[in-house]
Amino acid sequence: MEMKFSIQNLQPLTKDILDNVYKLYQDNEQFFRITKSDFENQTLGDTSFNPEFSLVLYPKKSDKPIAVLVGVVKKGYIKKNLIVKVFLVDREYRRKGIGTWMFKELLKRARQSLNIFSSVTYGFSPPQFLQPGVDVRHTSLLFFLQSMGLKRKKSRNNLTVHISKDLTEPKTYKYGFTLQRITPEFFSSTLEFVKKGFFAPTWSAEVELTFNFEKPTTFIALDENKNVVGFASHSTCFFSSFGPTGVLKSLRGKGIGGELLKWCLWDIKNQGYDTSTIMYVVGNTVAYYSKTVGAFIHPVHIPMRASILKWRNLY
Repeated sequence: MEMKFSIQNLQPLTKDILDNVYKLYQDNEQFFRITKSDFENQTLGDTSFNPEFSLVLYPKKSDKPIAVLVGVVKKGYIKKNLIVKVFLVDREYRRKGIGTWMFKELLKRARQSLNIFSSVTYGFSPPQFLQPGVDVRHTSLLFFLQSMGLKRKKSRNNLTVHISKDLTEPKTYKYGFTLQRITPEFFSSTLEFVKKGFFAPTWSAEVELTFNFEKPTTFIALDENKNVVGFASHSTCFFSSFGPTGVLKSLRGKGIGGELLKWCLWDIKNQGYDTSTIMYVVGNTVAYYSKTVGAFIHPVHIPMRASILKWRNLY
């Protein structure tokens, strides 16, 4: 049985109601947990956050929200993308048409910000993204988005690594290179290294996010002339997440990347975490992480996407 609501029941996500919305998230997110601080950073703190595209649903005469939908519009190479970052309905109110109604309302609000080549995507919104797609364990969400016209794309893996209790502080000098936590004097050169050496267009923005922490969560490798030849970042998406990372092409296979990874895991361990999520891993890189730190595939995500043309004359 469908429930009837109007836009008067909707509020934008604000700092004032964040506690209640985060509790809704905690009570209803079955497979993935983040801290309140990370939740805030991924919603209100997203550089593309627009209150108009955040929908928090309240029943009449209630101060407890029953559904939340947060979308952002981000520019790609030649188009803009509406990306759904957070979408959940309280268990008690599911299968009553609420999700469909809110999803259509979000599309309606976002249409003016999109062009004919735009797309609607779930999950992947670099540089600030929680997950690279729909967790395959979220069966109901997967089929709901499919019913709304989003198509499945090639799956993406996250990896989980259990951090050894015996992990000690890695060496600061190894293989002829200095390994250290990044300091302000290397901010610019590291970003330049990332932009020039790696095709991924958002990596430099992801790395730059780590500079905002009291102790930046990027580690770098320097040659004898203080040139940056490798980097590894953690906690760009949520605390204890790992990535991105890369080493100068001519120096790959010498163990530098593995040492930078260990520095990140050691830093995560010192913050009280015993596991880390290695984000968005593809191809033979999975085998590398498995061999280096015993990482295993968990969980698998399915990107969901559709052209905005599908909804152009519908909502």
